[in-house]
Amino acid sequence: MVNKPIFFSHTQKPWVIELTKVLGFGLMSLIMARVRFYMPGIDGSITDLREIALLISLFYFRHWLPIILISLITALGTPPEFSAISNFLMHVYPLLITYFIFKFLNKKINNRIYISIFWLFVVGCYFYLLNIPVMLLNHYYMGLINDGGIVTEYIKLAEMLRFEIFATAIITSLYLFNIKTAYLLKQQNADLIKSKQKAEESDRLKTAFLQNLSHEIRTPMNGIIGFSHLLQVSHDSSGQIIKYTELIVNSGNQLLHIVDDIIDASKIETMQTKLILSKKSLNELINEVKITFELKYSTQSQKITIIPDYNNSMVIKTDVYKISRIIYHLVDNALKFSDDNIIIKCSLSNNLLEFSISDNGIGIDKKDRDIIFNSFCQLNSELLREYSGNGLGLSISKGFVTFLKGNIWLESELGKGSTFFVKIPVETITGN
Repeated sequence: MVNKPIFFSHTQKPWVIELTKVLGFGLMSLIMARVRFYMPGIDGSITDLREIALLISLFYFRHWLPIILISLITALGTPPEFSAISNFLMHVYPLLITYFIFKFLNKKINNRIYISIFWLFVVGCYFYLLNIPVMLLNHYYMGLINDGGIVTEYIKLAEMLRFEIFATAIITSLYLFNIKTAYLLKQQNADLIKSKQKAEESDRLKTAFLQNLSHEIRTPMNGIIGFSHLLQVSHDSSGQIIKYTELIVNSGNQLLHIVDDIIDASKIETMQTKLILSKKSLNELINEVKITFELKYSTQSQKITIIPDYNNSMVIKTDVYKISRIIYHLVDNALKFSDDNIIIKCSLSNNLLEFSISDNGIGIDKKDRDIIFNSFCQLNSELLREYSGNGLGLSISKGFVTFLKGNIWLESELGKGSTFFVKIPVETITGN
């Protein structure tokens, strides 16, 4: 809780304000401690009510040091016939114990009624188990009572303080109930604002995703419809027909990848992903991904270089589909933003598959390195319009890596490129 300035303007230092508040509580305690001396004849009913100010200070301040200072200020107002040191110890010791009890209760109990009931019990313990026993020790060392009179003196003090105990318990409990109510309302409002912002952000991201997805689907669909129409009316050579057919197949494959992404993202989101184990040559798995992209980007100068660090005869037993989709999405992401060579490094040792995909593209800012793995995440809408993409690739990769009990992270520098690293445990089989 950040306390706003009360006595000073906002230009004052915070410690000055806090010190002023401590002095205010200490002065309140002094005034309430003097009540019985200004109201003669009722000492048996009201002793003093300084404990109200002292215990309320436990709720108000978030550190134990102000409690000690307030106890010290209270002790300075001790009447001459009593010891200021003993008065200070009589209050600071029980207050500090009660302070830590309150911190524990406040952290563990959010219900206002329950914490008020517990606080009534705490106040009773404060007086009967902490405050009065310390008062007895003070009286004993001052020679006011002997060993045989401790029990009698305890009962006498408890009787004398009965109204003080009752008043302190009720007033501080009501005050605690009030501040706990205010705290819970503030917390609920903060949660509502956070939920509202999260819902708005989710809605914005999904809207942007649907708009982008519409564009992604429309492009290959136009190719399929357009070239299918050309095939119907074309009188060109068989070579031209083959070219049209290839374009239709490529457009169909793009649509298939989009549908696969949507299905994969949906399964990850709803935790319906299943582990399907199969065996496959690691060398074959990596090369299949490379061939897929060589066909997809056949008209561009982009290239994929594979740097293997494993035995070509190595066979792995894992969920091959998910591994290939992870590599596919990471390479696809690299190819969108890089003008040069994409490097895939892969190694296999101790049943741990490790690979990295490096590019020399636009790079990723440090503040965005966590959110890029979120579904529908779009760091820069203008870039996505230029490079295309449905915003699901990295989130699917993260989801599959997590499902396979692996790790994924990246290193990047703006303007110089990015490298994604993946480690996934697999079962290794030597030979074919």
